[in-house]
Amino acid sequence: MNRNFSQILKYISEYYGIKEADILGPSREKNIKMARFVIVYLAREILNFSYPEIGRELGDRDHTTIMHAYKKMGAFLENENFKNEIDEIINNLGIRKRHKNITKNFKITTIPIIKTKQEDISLKKSKIKIEKDYIFDKRIIKRLENVLNLWREGNTLQEVGDKLKLSRERISQLIKKGIQYEVQQLEKDGIKIDYKEYFRNEKLKQKNTRNKIKEENKPPEVPKKSKIKRWSEYYDFCRMCKTTDNKHISHGYCKKCYYKTEQFKEIQRASRLRNKEKWDIRAKKYSKEYINRPEIKEKLKRKRDEECYGGNRELALKRDGYQCTRCHISQQESLNKYGRDLYVVHIKSTTNHSLKNLITLCKKCHSKRIIKIVQSKNNKINKSDKMGDKKR
Repeated sequence: MNRNFSQILKYISEYYGIKEADILGPSREKNIKMARFVIVYLAREILNFSYPEIGRELGDRDHTTIMHAYKKMGAFLENENFKNEIDEIINNLGIRKRHKNITKNFKITTIPIIKTKQEDISLKKSKIKIEKDYIFDKRIIKRLENVLNLWREGNTLQEVGDKLKLSRERISQLIKKGIQYEVQQLEKDGIKIDYKEYFRNEKLKQKNTRNKIKEENKPPEVPKKSKIKRWSEYYDFCRMCKTTDNKHISHGYCKKCYYKTEQFKEIQRASRLRNKEKWDIRAKKYSKEYINRPEIKEKLKRKRDEECYGGNRELALKRDGYQCTRCHISQQESLNKYGRDLYVVHIKSTTNHSLKNLITLCKKCHSKRIIKIVQSKNNKINKSDKMGDKKR
């Protein structure tokens, strides 16, 4: 940190009773911000530091932040008491002023814009008139000439900035300053010239130079392909149907024939094997959703009726009054009690689907019937086994 800047920081820290670390830190408390504004003003007025220099010293802040702080101080100094306080601080510091930089040697006067009905005069809307007696340092003149030469060679602001390791914004500022210097020299030689017009012409020349360089470095044009197009890059017609009526898809096959080829089938097989688990999960999910659709339920019901009952299931239910023929429980009661619809079962042969061979039963009665049938079959088997034992 610069010794004089460090001295200012230490004095302001003690004067306002704030720690130096807090001033350099990110805190935005009102008293800390005010201390920063004062430091910026003193560094600018006494040490003649540039905005970027102050920003680096004051906790690596951006130069635009420093500019804002300096402008704020201009408004605060309109207060007489505050101005006296700053004068006292300057006297107590006892730091000799540094040699003024270029910008301090510029004499700038402001020509305010005429007031309108809607807006007042402000510093933002004032025009700056550049006086003829600017003092340019020789070292700065050389730098400005270097920037202008690079720019006039057709380089963009970014390209010039990359070469000189500066930002685009800084290069733009230096170009404008260089143009101002050239206008000043012309006026000294007795040539009156408008700065804006001169700058506009220079920009136009630079643009033309850049376009010329672009044209010279333009790659040679690739000869266009023959306008006569083949059906595909390697085939004049479909390998399967031998026609050119349909669009080519792949491997010399049209859109109708390609999906019949072994190449496509192999791609399908590989895709299925690669994504088998994913497709199985999707299939199960879709199957559950599909079966629960009302129209699908109705369709499956009709199909089962046709296959198992010859289409007579509904007729059998209607004949029996939609109730169990043994316990006389209704269809709705069966659904409420057992969660199942009434059963329509075959009395004898399951291949005979006539109404005489069909009977309506509830879940309980159907279970009893099945148990009896199984028991009777077991009894017959036991009897036949006993008869066989006696014969032996």
